[in-house]
Amino acid sequence: MSDLFKTALRSFHAGDLDSAMRHALTAAAEPGAQQPVFILLANLHLKARSNREAAAAFARAAGYGGDKAGFFLRNAATLFKAVGATDDLVSIGSAAMDANPDDPDLVHTIIEAFLHTARMALVTANLHRLDRTDSRHFSLLINYHRLTGSCAAIYGELCARSDASPQDAGLKFVRYSVAREMCDMPSIRAFEQIMADPTSAEAMALLACEPALARRFWCDDEAVLALPDADSIKRSRQRAALGTPLRRAIAPEGQKLKIGYLSNDFKMHPVMVLFVDVLLQHDRQRYDITLFCYTDKAPAAKFQANWPDHVRDKVVRIADRSDQQAAALIANHDIDILVDLKGYTLLDRLGIVNMSDAPVKVTWLGFPGSMHGVDFDYAITDPIVTPDSSKPSFEEKLARLPETYQPNCWIDRPLPVAQARQAWGLPDDKFVFASFNAVYKITPQAVIAWGRILKAVPDSILWILCHGAEAQAGLLEAFAEGGIGSERIIFATRTAHDKHIDRLTLADLALDTFPYNGHTTTSDLLWAGVPLVGWKGRSFASRVSASLLAAHGLPDLIGEGEEEFCQLAIALARDPERLAFLRQRIGDNRLAMPLFDSERFTRHLERAYDEMAAKSRQAMPPDHFDIAALPPRQGTFTR
Repeated sequence: MSDLFKTALRSFHAGDLDSAMRHALTAAAEPGAQQPVFILLANLHLKARSNREAAAAFARAAGYGGDKAGFFLRNAATLFKAVGATDDLVSIGSAAMDANPDDPDLVHTIIEAFLHTARMALVTANLHRLDRTDSRHFSLLINYHRLTGSCAAIYGELCARSDASPQDAGLKFVRYSVAREMCDMPSIRAFEQIMADPTSAEAMALLACEPALARRFWCDDEAVLALPDADSIKRSRQRAALGTPLRRAIAPEGQKLKIGYLSNDFKMHPVMVLFVDVLLQHDRQRYDITLFCYTDKAPAAKFQANWPDHVRDKVVRIADRSDQQAAALIANHDIDILVDLKGYTLLDRLGIVNMSDAPVKVTWLGFPGSMHGVDFDYAITDPIVTPDSSKPSFEEKLARLPETYQPNCWIDRPLPVAQARQAWGLPDDKFVFASFNAVYKITPQAVIAWGRILKAVPDSILWILCHGAEAQAGLLEAFAEGGIGSERIIFATRTAHDKHIDRLTLADLALDTFPYNGHTTTSDLLWAGVPLVGWKGRSFASRVSASLLAAHGLPDLIGEGEEEFCQLAIALARDPERLAFLRQRIGDNRLAMPLFDSERFTRHLERAYDEMAAKSRQAMPPDHFDIAALPPRQGTFTR
């Protein structure tokens, strides 16, 4: 052992931890440093509460092998998880499981990290480690099959286990959730029957297991949407344990407002398809914009490579920081308004919001509804998705933009290229209805309405985005129950986004889903010049298409409820002249109406930030407000 190490060890035993740390760090940097140096360093970092550094030292110690290598790797994995250093956890994951093959908790921790970071090859290679009798391991297995689009491989076992454990509400809810991806309409109807009385014991048990986003796929009742769910229960408990953080003072009037956007979707993702122009259009003379990014490095780097320097240089990576560390970093940047773009969606980091001392905290874009349980001041919405009747169901105050809450990208967005129907497997002599929403949005009610429309327009087919033979079979069976034969249904599969926009132009008329409308999908259709009949309901998620259609100058395409939705779709399909006029109008409006005018949208958004800041400076509590629309644009906007 080196003299430096011996000195560090003596200082450690004497209780002089500062001296021990200095000498141990120097000893660790020496060529030929030995395992005991890193063991000492790990313990010193633990005493200093530097858990990430302790984890790295344990990992280095494990690299020397020996009887305790497995112990060191387990410690490293536990600490990396605790501080949110997921990439580091992934890097030691396989070795840690090899060294601890009989530790189910460790296996769960690491395979969960593989899943959350989309390391599907690593998950596949380690599936044999999962114990299917362990409910947590079985849940990971289900999530793996959901993420790989192979639910059919697990669905039978999931149903059998659910039937064998009828009191297991969590397992039962997962079954019903996977049923949506399998288009198992009988199971979905069984779930809806339970939820007919949401106050029943069975319904309440399922609701408590349900993620907030999943509820919006079937529920259009704002009162039920506001009931506790798995996400709000978790975050409410965290918020109660943390207490209310003191807020920093906001920048004085006349100084730049510092806006911080928080997300892991700064990559090729539907949210970025909508949002990226806002980043380009922000007024840098008045606003300082920072992106707090926990997107995985590879997809983030690929997507952000084409951003201008002034945007890319403001990306701050927080993927390897704990929620507490990330909140502290946001404070160090003196962020005035923290805007979370995720909401209750996959891989959210809402603990950061609950811990943040930002003067104003805002939820926007990622989640269509109130973020119960999270310390937000405002939700950015619009008067259509959240009319006055929605205010009581929101914990946040509504900051309503005048035309639509949804931004849209047009600066670099390619215009659609004309296609031949035969190239996409479509007949030339049929009227083509289309739905390109995710299949888990397709409810029994939507199938019935679509079937009714198809019956009324006999020389028509329905073109549906649906992957997997089992999900396709489920949809065909559901349509057959309503008297619609399989020859009337044509399935589409995934393709690159630019090719997807091109193929959309082949549809004659798009049909909305309900109660979760098309969101980015609706914008894509309008950009492609395709008429869409919106199906407006009584909740944020079921009013989005109405918001987008209105912002594109198409209020006459909004169906209020199922009856009006069906009648409007049938009438349009029977009136080719009106439909042709609509297509021309949609195309003409592309660069004239507010929906795709990202500069106009950004100015409205900035006015909302100004209003929030003004209230904060006056020490006024958050309150609902509406932003007045700028004067109409004269003429078109050009690239």
